[in-house]
Amino acid sequence: MNRLLLFLILSITCTSCAPYRVSGPSVSPVPPVGTTSSYLVKEDDSLWRIAKDYGVSVDAIMKKNGIVSCSDLKVGQTIIIPDSHMLHTTLSFLWPVKGSIVNSFGENSNNIVNKGVNIRAKSGDDIIAAENGKIMYADFVKGWGRIVIIKHPDSFYTVYANLGDVYVREGTIVKRAEAIGKLSANSNTENRILHFEIRKKYIADNPLLYLGKN
Repeated sequence: MNRLLLFLILSITCTSCAPYRVSGPSVSPVPPVGTTSSYLVKEDDSLWRIAKDYGVSVDAIMKKNGIVSCSDLKVGQTIIIPDSHMLHTTLSFLWPVKGSIVNSFGENSNNIVNKGVNIRAKSGDDIIAAENGKIMYADFVKGWGRIVIIKHPDSFYTVYANLGDVYVREGTIVKRAEAIGKLSANSNTENRILHFEIRKKYIADNPLLYLGKN
């Protein structure tokens, strides 16, 4: 079960979405918060650009519109933009570490759409649980470093990747703000990057919609 969970959460889908474009200039309007909108695809649009402008995930748009491949996007097509704030929750997530964002949600990096935020912090800094929950996964994954996945109430999950040390084990209950690991030490630089995601039923959403001030 934990391996399946890891696959569902960490699998990168539609890696070609970001570079794929139709052709020609376009500006995508941003709808008011709390609405579900339709959008008419214009020249030079891409699913990645539309998702970024509306603050939702590429996966959410594809699922809402039954889009199988990013290349299916056509000029003149009307697509429904799901409201990212549909993922309402009474939970108030904490920043997992103090630092600055170097890569935002929805940005394209090496032809992969970022499904979280990358936070630069000092090596050796403790990483804390963003909310009360249960440890669903705590192990090393090639390309990601050590990873911790926590399940929270209301079917929310948080993902913490690129850890050097992990303090918790699968199945344990953690409290909000409890240290779960730390960024790996690096002799070449004092700064390290934490990859952090917030997901609702495996669907990634912009963490900044749920986090307060850092």
